[in-house]
Amino acid sequence: MKSILLVEDDPEISKLLNLHFSSQAYNLIAAANGKDAMEEVLKNSFNLIILDITLPDTNGMELCKVFRKNNANIQSFYQNPLLSPLLQQPGKRCNHRKK
Repeated sequence: MKSILLVEDDPEISKLLNLHFSSQAYNLIAAANGKDAMEEVLKNSFNLIILDITLPDTNGMELCKVFRKNNANIQSFYQNPLLSPLLQQPGKRCNHRKK
């Protein structure tokens, strides 16, 4: 089963996306802030990370840079402009690769 990390501080959006991705046979793990997201990335492997642009403790682009710096194996990042409806037209791809 493919795993997705959703970094989203709005519980209603998280709930909606959990329902959507679960029905598509994805394992969705949600984190409500950057700190929790980093903990999940350190202990789990994800096929996709969906990042909210604004979070209580950071922003999605900064978090993406940290993920890339610390783990070059993470393949895809998308920022959540209200999920561009449900990833049919993905948001920005974060390409901050570890150098």
